[in-house]
Amino acid sequence: MRAGIGLAYVNQNSRDLSSTTFAALCSAVVDALLGAAGLNDLRPEFSILSPVDKLKQIELKLYYHNYSIVNIDCTFEGDLELKPGVLKDFAQQIADLLFISPQNFTVKNYWTESLSGIKRIQVIAMIQKSEEI
Repeated sequence: MRAGIGLAYVNQNSRDLSSTTFAALCSAVVDALLGAAGLNDLRPEFSILSPVDKLKQIELKLYYHNYSIVNIDCTFEGDLELKPGVLKDFAQQIADLLFISPQNFTVKNYWTESLSGIKRIQVIAMIQKSEEI
């Protein structure tokens, strides 16, 4: 089993905080999965893609490298001003795009006084080589 860590910051001055947060979450997930798979050299390929296309492409890359996603754990730190249920909706969308069970994609939100005004996303992804068929 392999693990990777991704990190992203949310632009708190964005007009559409929900969209910006989703894009940052997607980038952190992709970063964690690339790291876990040892595919860091592919990062430039992902920089020009939309958030959804990033997820689709990483899912394909993992599939072709014979990896399956075991678990993705996301932690939001800072004061997020999103409507209730938005993070759960993000998790469902990403789980669907990566073809994993929503139970294997967890999202937590912590407000930390020392991070007041900063929104940071940390992602830990666990992958493993798929069984040979």
